[in-house]
Amino acid sequence: MSNQDHAARQPETIRVCFQQPALPAYRVPVFAELARRPGISVEVLFSDKAKLPNVQAEGFHARQVAERVLLKRPREVRWVTAQYEAVDPANADVAVLEHNAGVPSLVPAIRRAKRHGVGVVVWGHGYSVRESKWPRKLRNWIAKQADAVVLYNHQARERLVDEGFDPERLFVALNALDQGPIQDAREAWLGDEQRLAAFQREHGLDGRPVVLFVSRLYAGNGMDLLLHAASRLKDTHPDLVVAIVGDGPERANLQELARKLDIADRVRMPGAVYGEGDLAPWFVSSRVFCYPKSIGLSVLHAFGYGLPVVTNREMWTHPPEVWAIEDGVNGLLVDLGEPGSLADAIARLVDDPARACEMGEAGRRLVLERYTVANMVDGHEAAIRYAHRKARERAAIR
Repeated sequence: MSNQDHAARQPETIRVCFQQPALPAYRVPVFAELARRPGISVEVLFSDKAKLPNVQAEGFHARQVAERVLLKRPREVRWVTAQYEAVDPANADVAVLEHNAGVPSLVPAIRRAKRHGVGVVVWGHGYSVRESKWPRKLRNWIAKQADAVVLYNHQARERLVDEGFDPERLFVALNALDQGPIQDAREAWLGDEQRLAAFQREHGLDGRPVVLFVSRLYAGNGMDLLLHAASRLKDTHPDLVVAIVGDGPERANLQELARKLDIADRVRMPGAVYGEGDLAPWFVSSRVFCYPKSIGLSVLHAFGYGLPVVTNREMWTHPPEVWAIEDGVNGLLVDLGEPGSLADAIARLVDDPARACEMGEAGRRLVLERYTVANMVDGHEAAIRYAHRKARERAAIR
């Protein structure tokens, strides 16, 4: 075979440029896995005004770029110049852009991409937990301008199909966490009984059922409901401990509420804990993970440790990861805003450790087998290759 023949048979490399509002640690394995796929190169442009801590890229190229916040209230509106960079044919063959109706630069960027032969994918939830009719219409109209749409779950895809979208253009990339560090930390702590026992003694957890919450302490997460539920259980379950791990603007309010409810001695609030190895003993010491409102990736984190998850049953009020919960199989869904319903669910799991363990293991199997980084990247790769093909078809017509 001649060198020319060999070169002709090499797969074409599709240059993919992602524009993202941040480059958090949990996204690095996703972009790195995509960059390892044959015929794909990856660059990520991420904002200098990210609401999450940005980290270094590993296994792909990334650049921090400036953006402007045009309006903060009643909702944030941002102008993202990086979207124009992402759709520049000198940089990319396919651009994957943040699907956000609060970013007015998105539509002109999509139009520029189509003029210059760049395929366009928009990536987002496909819905907002708080939106009215017209913002939803705007979001859907924007999505229809792109070649392909990537969503986080099948339920959002079905909803868009019902609203008139071409199913061929809708792709699902189930959101995932890299379970490697989680499983390593879990095994390390479970394999060192003396170290774990010392941790539990230090924090007053030894021999007591623990209900765990881990996240930033924002009012919208419903930690107050968890404390009210614990208050309802203080007579029937005197050994119950509530561990609220994290920091945020609601910390002082939660501490005061625990005092008013006379359960401060049963509440542990260690503050922000970073690093999987430091979070792991809280998870492996707990029986239940409870996140009363707006649960997202925390579902997958808790499932990785084999904990059943309790949250509210109004699924569209949560980020898309909530659909990983199957009521009665790997978690319990309760009435929204009802501490009595929350208390009953917690009591059911605390009173039946074998059932709680069985449900937790069902969640763990789910994230190890289905909600994986590889499966998530499969969804992205399919959308990227589809958008690339559509861009080439447009170019051929011209």
